[in-house]
Amino acid sequence: MNRDTLLLLVLQRMRFLKTSEKLKVLENCCSAESLPEKKDLVEIIGRSFNASYTRDQLLKKAEDDMSVMLKTGINILFIEDNNYPSQLKEIYNPPFLMYYRGICPDSEALNISVVGTRKATGRAIKEAYALSFDLARSGVSIISGLAAGIDSSAHRGAIAGQSYTAAVFGCGVDRIYPTENKMLASDILDNGGALMSEYPPGTIPSRYNFPERNRIVSALSEATVVVESPLNSGSLITADFALEQGREVFVLHIPSETAAGAGTMNLVKDGASSVSSAMEVLNTLSYRTTDLKRRINIENDFDSLETGRFLAARFLAELRGIEICKEGTYYSL
Repeated sequence: MNRDTLLLLVLQRMRFLKTSEKLKVLENCCSAESLPEKKDLVEIIGRSFNASYTRDQLLKKAEDDMSVMLKTGINILFIEDNNYPSQLKEIYNPPFLMYYRGICPDSEALNISVVGTRKATGRAIKEAYALSFDLARSGVSIISGLAAGIDSSAHRGAIAGQSYTAAVFGCGVDRIYPTENKMLASDILDNGGALMSEYPPGTIPSRYNFPERNRIVSALSEATVVVESPLNSGSLITADFALEQGREVFVLHIPSETAAGAGTMNLVKDGASSVSSAMEVLNTLSYRTTDLKRRINIENDFDSLETGRFLAARFLAELRGIEICKEGTYYSL
C-alpha cells in the first residue's frame, strides 16, 4: 500500500501521540493536507490532549524534513514496512518512524548491544574494544549509541572485526553527536552499517532524548553487555529496558574499586551475568560461533560493503561541504 511520505513525516512530528494513536490517525487520513481539526483528532484517538496542534506548522516542519532528507540521503522506515526491524515491533510504544542512513540492521542476525559510561577508564575502553572485536569476528552485529567512551570503542571494535555495527542517535541523523565522532560515523557507513534515530532531522541532542534512544538500542539487540558504568549512568537505563523487553543483560567483568564501576557492580548484585569474554556471552546465549552468519538485506545489486563505502565517501563529502544529495543523486558544489 502506498503511503503519503509527507503524512508520515507530519505524524512523526506529533510527539504527543503514541505510535498506536498515529496509526489510528493514518487510517483516517489519505494525505498530509487531510489532517483532521483538533476536535476530530481527539475523537479519532479517543482522548484529549493539551499539546499545541497547528496543522500548518506541522506541515511546514514536515516539508522542511523532506527537503533535508533529500539533500542528505536520509531514508525512513515506517513501522508497517516489511524491513522494519521485527525486534522493535515487540516493545511498548515502538517508533512510528525510524530515520536512517546506510543499511539497517538485519533482524535475522545476532545483534548484541555494547554500552557503558562516556567517562570510561583506559582499561574499560580497551576491554570494550576487545569484546566487540571478538564478537564481531564471530559474526555478531554490534549496536550502540556513538557516545564518547564505551559506545565509541564498541563501534570501533566491530569495524576492526569486520562485522556490522549500527549507531542509534539521541538527535537527528543529520547531526553527529559528539562532533568529534564524525569520522567514526563515516567509518560505520563505510563498513556497511547504519546511523539511526527516531528523531526528525535537525533535532538537537537533549538529555530527555537519550533515555528514549536507549530503549531502541536494547530492543534491536538480543542481549546487552554493560561495560563499566557509574551509578545513575544512561547505560543502566539501557540495561533496565533490556530486562523489561525480555533480553539478556551481561556485565563485562573489570575489577574496579572506583566509582566508575559502581553501577555495573550493582547490576551483578541484582542478578546480571558477569562475563569475561565474548565466548561466555555466546555460550550463555546458546550460539555456536561457527553457525553465525552475517546476513545484510539490501534492495540493490551492490555488495553491502561496497555500498557502505560509497555512502561513507558521499557523507564525508557532505561534511566537507563539497557535495549534496537530492532524490538519491549526488551533486558537487
